[in-house]
Amino acid sequence: GTLFLQTIGDEEGTIIRSGYILTMIFLVFLTACMAPLEDLFNDRLTFYVHRQANFYRTISYYCAQVISGLPVALFEAFLLSVLSFFAVGMNSSGVGGFFYFLLQACLLTICGNSISRLLAYSLPTPDIANSLGPAVLLFFVM
Repeated sequence: GTLFLQTIGDEEGTIIRSGYILTMIFLVFLTACMAPLEDLFNDRLTFYVHRQANFYRTISYYCAQVISGLPVALFEAFLLSVLSFFAVGMNSSGVGGFFYFLLQACLLTICGNSISRLLAYSLPTPDIANSLGPAVLLFFVM
């Protein structure tokens, strides 16, 4: 947010705020997609042992992982949005604009978490996932 701090309200400021929105989209998606990969790979081994012992079904495990990750994801999106939205001067659209921006940040975080789960659950090693992660990220951002 400090790169775009106190952006003026003219045409040049509108272009700068567009850069801010693109930067926020990329940062929110990047942190949500790439950060939890190592933890997901470590949890995958535990899941295989539990699944082999018939502790629970796969869909139950996946739903529990998504639901338990929601509070952290929503808090992360909320914190990033609150700290940077008003500092940049995006508040000319009022409270409705902030809540729309917050909704977009929350949805991007949830989507990034789902993509990281897809990479962690479908690829054999964390090294391959860390190599393919940025390529997948760029595909979705573009």
